[in-house]
Amino acid sequence: KVQEILNEADWRATLIVYFAVFAVLGYLLAFPILFALEADDTIDIAWYYVFFPLWILYFVILMAHLANVLSGPTPKPDDIEEDEEWVDTNPLSTRIFTLFQFCLFISWNAVLCARLDGTITCDWTIALLPYFVWDAINLWTEYSGYYANEPPELGESSTVEQQEEFIMKSRQQANYRDTSRYVLARLVQVLFVALKADDNLGWDWWAAMLPIWIYTFSLLVGFCGYRAAAADPESDQEF
Repeated sequence: KVQEILNEADWRATLIVYFAVFAVLGYLLAFPILFALEADDTIDIAWYYVFFPLWILYFVILMAHLANVLSGPTPKPDDIEEDEEWVDTNPLSTRIFTLFQFCLFISWNAVLCARLDGTITCDWTIALLPYFVWDAINLWTEYSGYYANEPPELGESSTVEQQEEFIMKSRQQANYRDTSRYVLARLVQVLFVALKADDNLGWDWWAAMLPIWIYTFSLLVGFCGYRAAAADPESDQEF
């Protein structure tokens, strides 16, 4: 359908579309290309410049978070009565917390560049402290979401609404559980890499990558179990 629209469009409009597509692809490839060139010593520029395409993206996202916070509390919709209960699904406190998380994310990127450039010379474990704080908060957020979405107990007289709520919260719990496992594996893996880079871990690199091996193996086992259960016609488990 997109191709049909392009075929019917004016050649100038088609040219603009293709130019925009190539510009976006070029922007997306700018960081990995600069990273590879700098890592191979093909170019000699500061790592802050290597991360420049990401800084632009981070700035846009930061402005969006900031505008979301500055918009203030969400007003109560006009179609809801004054005595009717209403819960803000995106409260100001949540938006402020999200902004704080993103600022932490930017800070550890900046500290990483400073460490790579030699501007700071502390151990990698110390230099990556903002990252560890950021990911620890992510892990806490996922665990909080998991326990906050405890499915209700169903009885023989459960209503359709209760059954739908049970299914929805079960799926949300599963998403929080899977994400928390990934964040935990990532956090421990970065810690092991930092310790190994500082020569504070006496293992070889194969052993230092143990968290990613365990996480990948758990995914493989989970996938095999899922396929086995799905292939069993007598299985009553829903996925």
